[in-house]
Amino acid sequence: MADNEGIVAAQQQQNGQQATTCTGDCRRCFPMQRAYCASQLSLNNMRVLDNVMRELLSLKGNLGVMSNEVKDIGEKVKAITNSEGMLIAPEQKSQEPSSADAFFSSPTT
Repeated sequence: MADNEGIVAAQQQQNGQQATTCTGDCRRCFPMQRAYCASQLSLNNMRVLDNVMRELLSLKGNLGVMSNEVKDIGEKVKAITNSEGMLIAPEQKSQEPSSADAFFSSPTT
C-alpha cells in the first residue's frame, strides 16, 4: 500500500501535480479540488443510501412475512383456547325438557 502511494506521488510529480493529502480544511484547497472532493463525497453518500435502501426494503419484506405469521399464530392460539374451553365446559345444547325435569321442577304460580 505504501508502495502504491509512492508510485502515485511520483507520477503526480512527473505530471507537474503536487501530491496533497486532505487536511480537512477545504478553505486551503483550490476550487477545483473542492469540487472534486464534493463529488467524491456525494458519490460515497449515494452508495451508502443505496445500501441503506436495500436493507430497508429487505427489512420491510421480512416484517410483512412476520406479520402474517403472527396473525396465523394468533388464529391457532384462539383455536386451541376455544377447543380447551370446549373440553372443560362444553356448551349446553338446547334440550327439550324431559319428563324427569318436569317431575322435579317446582310448579310455577
